[in-house]
Amino acid sequence: MFLRNKGFTTVELVVVIVILGILATIALPKYYTMTRDAEIASTKGALDTIRAAIKIQYAGSLSTGEPTLPSQIQATDFATKQLPKNALTQKEGVENLSARPSGLTSHSSKGFWYIPTTGIAGAYSNGRTDTSAW
Repeated sequence: MFLRNKGFTTVELVVVIVILGILATIALPKYYTMTRDAEIASTKGALDTIRAAIKIQYAGSLSTGEPTLPSQIQATDFATKQLPKNALTQKEGVENLSARPSGLTSHSSKGFWYIPTTGIAGAYSNGRTDTSAW
C-alpha cells in the first residue's frame, strides 16, 4: 500500500482563494447597496414620524377653533420623548427654517428641518443622497 499525504496542495489552496476573491467582489458592492438602502428607509421612516407629530399637533389645535401649525418640533412631541434619528447623518434634532434647503444640504448638528409657516418637514442629506423628493 502506498502512503498518501493528507492535506491540500498549493494549487487547491490557490483555487479556493481565487474563488473566495471572486465571491467577495460580487458580494461587497451588494452589501454596500443594501446598507445605503437601509439608511434611506430608516431616515424616511423617521421623517414620517416627524410629519405625523406635526399633523397630530395641528389636529389638536383644530379643537380649539384656532388651527395652527406647531412653532417647533421637540422631543416631547413623540411617544418616546426622543427626537427621531437621521440614519444618513447619524444626527437627531429638527431645525426651523424659513425656506426649503436643497436636497444635498447637510447640517452640522441637526438631522431634519421644518418650516413652521407651511408645516413642511424634510431630512438633511449626508451630501451624497438627494433628499429633495422625500
